[in-house]
Amino acid sequence: MAYDEEFRMCCNGTVQSKSGHQPTCCGKMAYDALFSQRVAINRVGRYQPSCCGKMAYDEEFRMCCNGTVQSKSGRQPSCCGMMAYDAAFKMCCNGTVQSKSGRQPS
Repeated sequence: MAYDEEFRMCCNGTVQSKSGHQPTCCGKMAYDALFSQRVAINRVGRYQPSCCGKMAYDEEFRMCCNGTVQSKSGRQPSCCGMMAYDAAFKMCCNGTVQSKSGRQPS
């Protein structure tokens, strides 16, 4: 599909209108990264933007697990499929979070 690159951009195969001073893609969506950063900085203090599927999120507090945004927790935040867990105490075995001791905590 032909489009005017001055006013439009392609985001993962979808033509979107450019907006703002720093047009950026997140999946198939277009947004103004400069404006979004300023808004988030006012709320969070330090913003580390990233994309997870079609969702934008702050990498300082969240992580992307197989296309799903999850909260970070523990000393070694990790993913097991779409679930988040603390790899300091647990491990991922065939898509299931297990205790490293081999026993489930009571």
